[in-house]
Amino acid sequence: MTFTVQNTGGGTLDGAASGLTGPDLSFVGSTDYSLGAGETATVTVRFAPTAVSPYAQTVAFTGGGGASRSVTGIGITPPTLQVTPEDGLRFGTVIVGGATDMAFIVQNTGHGTLTGSASGLTGPDLSFVGSTDYSLGAGETATVTVRFAPTAEAAYSQTVTFTGGAGATRAVTGTGQLPVAATPTLSPTGGTFVASVTVTAECATAGATIYFTTDGSDPTTNSSVYTAPLTLTNSTTVRVMAALTGYADSGVATGEFTVHSDRWAMVWQSTTGSLARWSMQGTNLTSAAPLSPNKAGSGWTVAGFADLDAGGEPNILWRSTTGDLAAWFMSGDTETNWAYLSPKNVATSYRLAGTADLSGDGKDDLIWQGNTGWLYIWYMDGLIMTSGGKLYGSAVDTNWTIVGTGDFNGDGEADLLWQHTSGAMAVWYMDGATRTGGASLTRSMTDANWKVAGLADVNGDGKPDIVWQHNTGYLAVWFMDGVTYTGWSYLNPKQVDPSWKIKAIR
Repeated sequence: MTFTVQNTGGGTLDGAASGLTGPDLSFVGSTDYSLGAGETATVTVRFAPTAVSPYAQTVAFTGGGGASRSVTGIGITPPTLQVTPEDGLRFGTVIVGGATDMAFIVQNTGHGTLTGSASGLTGPDLSFVGSTDYSLGAGETATVTVRFAPTAEAAYSQTVTFTGGAGATRAVTGTGQLPVAATPTLSPTGGTFVASVTVTAECATAGATIYFTTDGSDPTTNSSVYTAPLTLTNSTTVRVMAALTGYADSGVATGEFTVHSDRWAMVWQSTTGSLARWSMQGTNLTSAAPLSPNKAGSGWTVAGFADLDAGGEPNILWRSTTGDLAAWFMSGDTETNWAYLSPKNVATSYRLAGTADLSGDGKDDLIWQGNTGWLYIWYMDGLIMTSGGKLYGSAVDTNWTIVGTGDFNGDGEADLLWQHTSGAMAVWYMDGATRTGGASLTRSMTDANWKVAGLADVNGDGKPDIVWQHNTGYLAVWFMDGVTYTGWSYLNPKQVDPSWKIKAIR
């Protein structure tokens, strides 16, 4: 700014200006003057504050009567650029084909007017929305909006440059992610069923392909393709996932389906030695056929079923009148091979009381009951007894006889069903070959003409039921819920020639 000095009188006015100490307030150029009548001169003062503070000094002018003038000013900050967030815009994950907007806040934290603009995004994945220019008074703000619209599954990173003030740069980052196919749904979602269950799968993502497994593994795009409802006749874990080009694979849905079969079979032997098989569904006969060969050698009687080789096909055990033991390996109704057991012979004072996998190796073991009440177990590996011993620490009352093996308490272990000569019935709960407890059945069989033929899950509820045969040929079943009797029914047909006896049930 300038002072104007004038000689308003006559003659020559000589003088100078002084008094500023700088550097905030200082003179610019000469401060001397020599003025004729009416002439003027200028004295320039510069204000260059070095601090935010008020300033005041006095300029003295000499010549004539002299004069003094004050010089004042206030130091303020210049326009200052502030951009938030300081760590930039982090979009995180955005679905390919979608878009998300975020904004920078630009502020003039100084004084005066801050003028500038934002630039640097090349698009189309990262781009500005609206104006990027700003002109801000002290304290004013503006927004600069950035849109992230990824076109591919990739990581993105660019830098935005802001001008004005000292300028600034900020990072913009984000990751494009493919949309995820919807996880398929199963109907039903799982549960317990009798005989079979039909399972359907659906996916809410249009056009997606559903893949499934039934072996317990997680499905991939290399797994079986679901094209029609699945009909399950065995307990199965179903897992499904969905895939579609342009989408990430879906999550996996799992359904646990427990299917209790109401299908069972029994082997018959006549007094003449002839053999037959009945296939049952529930209480109804579905098919019958003679076994091949139709007879064993003289003196041999079917002693039971046993899966000796863990092949899933029950083998027929035989016992001779002299105590010899043999097995027929079956394929359906046909014997494909036979062999003696090892040991080959057991004293006839012991009867084969039952078969069950007591060792947990998938192969049935043999339970023996002596006529003095002692119980023994043979652990079997196929035809060979690998070890054995007493099943119980003392002899059992000889009025009690083991009449079947089955899981009565649902713990996955085979238990022993007993019948007393009075008709009373009881169960020993077993953990392998160890007795853990017991309970009496809620009903007894008082008619001695009815004999337990074996155990089967006749109604498909996953619990063993008791199959009976009368000495006149009638056939019936007790439906059981553990040791609780819930009802009974004749089988269909309900009577056979009494010369035929049920010898094994599985």
